Amino acid sequence: MMLCPCGSERDYDDCCGPIIAGTSAPTAEALARSRYTAFVRHELDHIARTHAPEVREDFNRAEAERVAEQYEWRGLEIRSATETGDTAQVECVVRFRREQQESTTMGVFCFRRDHGEW
Repeated sequence: MMLCPCGSERDYDDCCGPIIAGTSAPTAEALARSRYTAFVRHELDHIARTHAPEVREDFNRAEAERVAEQYEWRGLEIRSATETGDTAQVECVVRFRREQQESTTMGVFCFRRDHGEW
């Protein structure tokens, strides 16, 4: 058993693994967790695939690769996840280390369900 990097305390194969492999996320929170895990595991195709269609072309793969490689991912904390119909907001804290410096970033991420998928 390998714990999922997203902090769920579940096995990767029962948590973010299937979503990163292409299974639809059941909730916006699950999608947020899988996107964090994709950075940890350098699974950047998942990041590109799960951008909203209108911004997908703006995805900077080289920059995402740089971030994935230069950061040591230390943890994800979901503070809240609110779904209202086909929209959702997920508030989270990401902890990471870069260049010997511990850092934390907080954000509220907006998600939209398109054609039944987050």
